[in-house]
Amino acid sequence: MRMQLGRWRFPIGTGFALLVGVVFTACCPKGPRPPEPVAGCPRGKPPSTQAELDACLQKLEFDDSYEVIDEQPLAVITTSQGQPCPGDTTGSPLRCRYGPVAKIQPLIGAHRYSEEELMEGRIIAKLSVDSTEKEEYKKYGLMPGEATYWWVQTDKTRRGGRSFFLTTTGRAGEIDTLSRPLIRKLDDDPEYKDPDSRSRDSGSRYQGSNSTSEKLPKLRRAIVRWIWSLEDETAKGKCGSGSCQ
Repeated sequence: MRMQLGRWRFPIGTGFALLVGVVFTACCPKGPRPPEPVAGCPRGKPPSTQAELDACLQKLEFDDSYEVIDEQPLAVITTSQGQPCPGDTTGSPLRCRYGPVAKIQPLIGAHRYSEEELMEGRIIAKLSVDSTEKEEYKKYGLMPGEATYWWVQTDKTRRGGRSFFLTTTGRAGEIDTLSRPLIRKLDDDPEYKDPDSRSRDSGSRYQGSNSTSEKLPKLRRAIVRWIWSLEDETAKGKCGSGSCQ
């Protein structure tokens, strides 16, 4: 397992990491609710233009505190370069190498989305690759120097739906959209136990990115990570009363 960049770095053969945006609460026991979408932000479908995305981003805040973000070099699966992929005991010709360093930040309040809001569709996290990186990460549409916003829409089962990764392009009025199936695990599913639950309910105190040294009361937190499997890196983020992948 990789740990957050700047804390530990393991050789690629040791394993790949977990990434996930982290969602924090504010000054009340359950934290702040995310704001309602403003006029110009489409309902029931993801933004398709820069103007629509800008409208949907109005009033949203993404946490940039060291304790809650994750920043990792993402794995790239190839058939030539790199070492055998971690956990692969099949003798597969696939190889793994490190790709660009990617950062993920939680939307503050995403853990308080209602089921109705998630079925309508909401942004839950921001992803980015620094402009100094030389490589994109195609699975999530990440481009050096551009921001990518993770928009999810659940279906009637509450456990499925679609993820849309919306990337700014610098082209006038245009964004790139990449869609992937959504898997959602509910907190109250008896067979599901979030491995990050101890982090959320621990006694640690939240210091916002612009906070002073004053400590706020104990707050709940949701943590997102990159999950490594032989099917490639997978983004995991808190979305209402569940975990989205």
